[in-house]
Amino acid sequence: MVPNTKTITWNQFQSDVSLLADKIQQLGTPFRQIVAITRGGLLPAGILSHCLNIKTIDTVCVGSYLDGEQQDTEVIFKGPSEIGHRGAGTLVVDDLVDSGKTARLVKETMYPEGTLAVVYAKPAGKAAADLHVREYPQDTWLIFPWEDGIT
Repeated sequence: MVPNTKTITWNQFQSDVSLLADKIQQLGTPFRQIVAITRGGLLPAGILSHCLNIKTIDTVCVGSYLDGEQQDTEVIFKGPSEIGHRGAGTLVVDDLVDSGKTARLVKETMYPEGTLAVVYAKPAGKAAADLHVREYPQDTWLIFPWEDGIT
């Protein structure tokens, strides 16, 4: 079965990340750093760092594929920096929460006091994120602007 697809344009993505920045500012939390869940979280983290004037960005690299094969569990390729902050002032960012497995792994094991903000959410994973801008049906495959045309 081919899932439904939704192509996200650069303009829509920028607008949605700006909306996410507004939601984050409304929390009133003084964030000390952003942690991007790679690869999808890199672009929204960069944009949010400008919108929120947060200069410290770290990454965690988590995936469910290893050498092209889907794994039963998430694989941590790179954990958080040893010099980074892990408390309540950490904003964890990703482009999408789908099943919620990656979000829960990062939030529960690495940043339990952090705030997880995603641009897009699907029903199965929505509860794993603290903030999101738009929700899409579970069977919708999102095509991000940086993926469009990549084979």
